[in-house]
Amino acid sequence: MCIEKLEASDTFCNPDEWLLINRIKDIISDTYTKLYLNMSNDEINEFSKDIYKRKVKAAKKDECADLSSFERFMYALFMKQQNGELQIKHFDDVDFDNEDEIDLNGYYFTCKDREQCEKAMGGYGVLAINMENIKDFGFVLKDNGKAIRDNSKNTWKSLLESVGKLPYNSIIIIDNYILNDTDEMVENLQGIFDSLLPSSISVPIQITIFSKIRTDKSTDLPVEPRLEKIKELLQKYNSFSFEVTIVKCQNFHDRAILTNSMFFGCPGGFNLFKQGKSQKTTYFNAANPFLGSESIKWTTGAYSNFVADAADVFQSLKEYGSEGIDDSFPQFYNGEKKNRILDGFKG
Repeated sequence: MCIEKLEASDTFCNPDEWLLINRIKDIISDTYTKLYLNMSNDEINEFSKDIYKRKVKAAKKDECADLSSFERFMYALFMKQQNGELQIKHFDDVDFDNEDEIDLNGYYFTCKDREQCEKAMGGYGVLAINMENIKDFGFVLKDNGKAIRDNSKNTWKSLLESVGKLPYNSIIIIDNYILNDTDEMVENLQGIFDSLLPSSISVPIQITIFSKIRTDKSTDLPVEPRLEKIKELLQKYNSFSFEVTIVKCQNFHDRAILTNSMFFGCPGGFNLFKQGKSQKTTYFNAANPFLGSESIKWTTGAYSNFVADAADVFQSLKEYGSEGIDDSFPQFYNGEKKNRILDGFKG
């Protein structure tokens, strides 16, 4: 976190930039945020003591200290640290050329230049914001979405790309029915992959699909070939690697797509399209679960709840084909069983 750059937020004229910076301030001062600053504790203490002296001096005159929003923010951080509510650690600004330093679930607000930020986003699928590119991310403040009419022409690629593009390295799809029909599975997953997958990335993309996976006689494909069919869809993206898992379970009702930087919801399901047309009237919405404005803070809870439940299921799964587990079993996994979003969750 390049903390001194936040001082520039006092001069922003663009309302989206100003709102995003202030949302970042809210997040990094939250008790649950792991905060790494390029200021030492001594530097923070010295800065905050100066503010404290100014506040005392003003109070003796029955006045309020004239503090900028950045100074008020820094003082609030200091008080949280003093009260044991926030653990602040010092670090030299992260090296985006060193993969070992990158938290692949992290968001970076950094002093690095635009080229370095692009390298981090393109190489690792993480969000890296600096004072140059912040204007590119105003859309994450909003609840973006589209109304979808029954029998209307559309694709997931078009819909998902319409709300803006963020980097991803992990994807979770939660939908009870998306794997049931092979043709629908191929059409809908292809559109989702075409939109969400990057043009290049240096770490494996991890994709996990939670579904009921109908396995009665009416289905046209058993579990094992279904996984192979998904891997076939991904072969067109041959510039990087994948770790794919399908999970059979009955723990979810609502449908969602979670990435390491976005939340997507669609009540009509992500198997919505058949031969390029919607099969029902519904809608979908897209929001960043952590940087959104006050009006969409609910997405933080929704995202966290889905991740918590999915992590609980993930930890208890047995592998398809092991211990006699076959298609008829109510719960299992098939594939690599790797997902950074779920691995990073601490209940």
